Amino acid sequence: MNYFVYKEEKCMNTFGNIFISYMMIAPTIQQTRCKNWIHRHLPVDGSVAVSDVTSAYTAICIMGPATRKLLTELTDIDLNPKNFPFFTFKVI
Repeated sequence: MNYFVYKEEKCMNTFGNIFISYMMIAPTIQQTRCKNWIHRHLPVDGSVAVSDVTSAYTAICIMGPATRKLLTELTDIDLNPKNFPFFTFKVI
């Protein structure tokens, strides 16, 4: 199973508890399998919650030898391999 951490943010609730949230992206065809695997491996103490936000987001995977060239026409973000290594992500 491949998961990519899309977003990490720390939040604090009114009780002073700190939460870290992640968004994981999995192949559409594997959505149910991945979701079931995650639920089977959650801590039994209820300290971790999972929400399916599939309908709220989308991702486009652009691959190939001309990817950086294509993306430089769409964004001002530095896409140099040193700043944007292979198999990483950026929100553009």
